[in-house]
Amino acid sequence: METTDDGWPTWVPGPSRPRGVETTDQYGPRPDLPRISAGWHNDFQRCGPPENRPESVASRLGLRGPAAETTDTPVMAAHAWPTNAHMIEDVARLGYLRKEWRTLDPTYGRGNFWTRWRPDALVTSDILTGVDFRHLPHDDGAFQAVVFDPPYKLNGTPSNPDIRYGVGEKATRKERTELIFDGLAECWRVLRHGGMLLVKCQDQVCGGKVRWQTDDITQQLAFLGMEKTDRLDFLTTPRPQPARTRADGEVSGQHHARRNYSTLLVFRSTRKVPTSYVR
Repeated sequence: METTDDGWPTWVPGPSRPRGVETTDQYGPRPDLPRISAGWHNDFQRCGPPENRPESVASRLGLRGPAAETTDTPVMAAHAWPTNAHMIEDVARLGYLRKEWRTLDPTYGRGNFWTRWRPDALVTSDILTGVDFRHLPHDDGAFQAVVFDPPYKLNGTPSNPDIRYGVGEKATRKERTELIFDGLAECWRVLRHGGMLLVKCQDQVCGGKVRWQTDDITQQLAFLGMEKTDRLDFLTTPRPQPARTRADGEVSGQHHARRNYSTLLVFRSTRKVPTSYVR
């Protein structure tokens, strides 16, 4: 649309009449002029020409990532990526991670997330390097992005990855959930206003019920002022499960759908770290 020197639109005659606020002049309705939507008009009056409109917080801090690169294959919300590294590569395509951002991975382990794409300023740690993700040795707001892959299996079954987190012993569901929440609080603390937090987790059956871990994490981070921006489900092929026998000797049947996916939740920090926050 053409504009005057001060940025206001000039009306150009045209055959189309899209729905919206009817344009008029001193003689009444002008059928030869296009209509303009009320919402656009209100935004224009409030903010003025586009070049005068205020930037978002993320844009001012250089945290607004580019849209996904144009390729023949779009990034899907649910996909069977070959590895976690392939998924992280797609996350970067969406702009949730950027090469120039100072990024923290407090659950680095073997570094499997970063074998295909890696930010230039990646700070890594885990329990084997002497850093517990519940007590990070970083200043408040030190990072533009944090990628957190905690031991999220609620049944607490010991495994090699859990040993690398320092939690190889069998744990209760409550203990494992508290561990994750403590880690989330620290990740939030070291993330700057407008920064991105990526959290790996999984909805799962535990104790005969579906435990919606994605909901629990979303609610916990919402309390800390985090906004969920996206969700990527990593489709997998579940391993066979042995038959379970009840106390009466009968084989127990399946009561819930198998969760053949893990999830990467994407959050953006929408408020500053309170000065009253105490580790």
